Amino acid sequence: MEDKHYQMQLLEKIENTRLKMYRLALCSNTTREEVLNVSSELDKLLNQYQLYKNKENMY
Repeated sequence: MEDKHYQMQLLEKIENTRLKMYRLALCSNTTREEVLNVSSELDKLLNQYQLYKNKENMY
């Protein structure tokens, strides 16, 4: 049950980070650094999720 809770939290964080990216894309005064920071954050979350799914598939 704890694993499912972790998975749901991770998916929620991924969705929130994607929404941040969309908002940044709509802003005309977004800096390159802001985009790179959010992109990096999204990459980390997606990697965490992939590791979680790989671990889940091992069992």
